[in-house]
Amino acid sequence: MPEVADAPALRPGPGAVVFDAVRFAYPQDAPVLHEVSFGAAAGQTIALVGATRVGKSTAMALLQRLWDPDQGTVRIDRQNISGVSRDSLRAAIGLEFQGSPVLNRSAALRLAQAEKFVLAMPEGLVTVVGERGGNLSGGQRVGCGDRGRSGGRTSRPDAGSHQLYYRASAFDGAGGL
Repeated sequence: MPEVADAPALRPGPGAVVFDAVRFAYPQDAPVLHEVSFGAAAGQTIALVGATRVGKSTAMALLQRLWDPDQGTVRIDRQNISGVSRDSLRAAIGLEFQGSPVLNRSAALRLAQAEKFVLAMPEGLVTVVGERGGNLSGGQRVGCGDRGRSGGRTSRPDAGSHQLYYRASAFDGAGGL
C-alpha cells in the first residue's frame, strides 16, 4: 500500500471514527470484512468482539492504514484516512488489545523466534524497518514472515498474542491479524 505523495496531515478534531461499507481481503485469501459499517463518536469507548478470524484485528489494522479497504471508507472526523499521511494518522490514534501480554524485550523476541535476527541488525532493537519492512532485504523480510508460521500456513493468533505475532510477520504482509 503506497503512501499518498505529499498527503496532508490528519486535521485535529474530536476523534469520531466511521467505517462505511468496508470490504477487505488479505492478498490470496478469502474476504475478511464484508460491507462492515459502524461508528464511534468522539470520546466513546467501543469494543469489537467476536470469534477468532472474523475481522476484529483486521478492522484495527485498517484504522492504522496498515492496509487500505478494498471498498468503502474509513473516516476520522469526516476525513477519509486513505488521503492523509500515515505518520499523522498513527500519531493521532491509540489502540488497546484485550489481554495484550506485557513481556520484557528478551522474552518477546524469544516468543516471536526473532531474538538472534533482531539483535544481529546494525541498530539492534531500535532498527527502523520501514513500512512493511521496506528497509529490510528480501531475505530478511522472508525470514521475518516465516516466524509464527506452522506447516507453511500462517498462524492466526488470538488477540492476546496478536501484537507479538504481528511484529514478527507483518514485514511480508503475511497477515497475522
